[in-house]
Parts: sequence; C-alpha cells; structure tokens
Amino acid sequence: MEPQQPHTPLPYQPQDPNNPYQFIMEPPKKQKLTGGGLSGNPFIIKIIFFVGAAVALIIVAGIAINIFFAPKTNVDDIVGIAQTEQEIIRIATLGHSASATSIQDAAISTQLAVTTQQQSWLTFLATYGKKISAKDINLKKNVATDNQLTQAKATSSFDGTYKTILRTQLEAYQVMLKDAADNAGTAKEKATLLAHYNQVQLLLQQLPEN
Repeated sequence: MEPQQPHTPLPYQPQDPNNPYQFIMEPPKKQKLTGGGLSGNPFIIKIIFFVGAAVALIIVAGIAINIFFAPKTNVDDIVGIAQTEQEIIRIATLGHSASATSIQDAAISTQLAVTTQQQSWLTFLATYGKKISAKDINLKKNVATDNQLTQAKATSSFDGTYKTILRTQLEAYQVMLKDAADNAGTAKEKATLLAHYNQVQLLLQQLPEN
C-alpha cells in the first residue's frame, strides 16, 4: 500500500463560466468589511450635523432675544425707590409738630400718598421674588435730619426748617422717579413711575413755600 501524498492546494484559477463546480476547488474570497451603524452612513451624519447646527442656532437666537428684546426691570432701582419712600414717610410723620395747619395737612397728605406708592412697589417687587426686610427698608434713614429738627424746635424755627427738609426730600424723590421712568423696562412700569411723579408734583404744590 502506497503512502498518501500530502495535499497541495490547487492554484487559483479564474472563474470558468462553463464549470459550475469550480467554486468547490477554490478557497473562499474574503469579504470586504464596511462600516456599519450611524458612523458609516454619510446621509445620517449629514442629518446629525444639520440638526446639531439648528439646535445651536436656536440657543444663540434665544440668548440674543433675551439680551436685546426682553423687558428688563432693574430691581435694585425699585428697591432704592422704596427706601427713599420710607424716609419720606418717616419725615412726614414728624409734621404734626408744626404749628401751621397748612404744614400739618401737607405732611399728612405726603404720608398717605407716599405710603400708597411704596405699597405698590413692594407688591411689584414680590412678583420678582424680592422681599425687603425692615432693616433694609430703613437703610436711608438720616439721623442728621432728626438732629436738625430737634435743634429747630429749640430755636422756634421748626416750621421753616421742616418745610425745607420735606420739600428737598420730595424734589429728590421726584428726580429719582423721572430717571427710573426713562429707563423702565415695560410700559406698565413706566406708567406707574410717571403717575407717582405727577402725584409728588401735587404734594409739592400743596406744601406752602413761605
């Protein structure tokens, strides 16, 4: 019995269309691998790119609109107004020491009007989540004013000194309201500031000059 000869693979032969069994004699061809999934699909990549760009554009546009067109309310300005009102209210309560009835009446009118104005701003600030403590609302209290009025009592010049102080306070407050109205973020805020400005003008007219 003859020993078996080692098997030698046949050399690759071109495909013969007349030999249907040639594939049995040939080694299998390696399939060329192509990328799969999202990373291998150019169409999907383009869609992801355009969607990402659109989202980025929307975010940028939203920020720009918020910066340039959204109504702005300077809460700190309104807080400052409320503090100024508190000092005017405090000074107005001291008007009962005046000897002239006209000064007393002007002080009472000032107290009532400015207290109402202050309440509207405190409500306004509450809508922005801002609550002013009793300590903060009195930060503009001026002790020098009290000393000046105490000295005026001692020298029998209270009425004239009080009128000057109250008028100066109201005039400064009026300027503050006008500046805030010029920089108001909404039409409603501006209208309220101007209404208060006009009310202060009437208070100044009621306060006797002599």
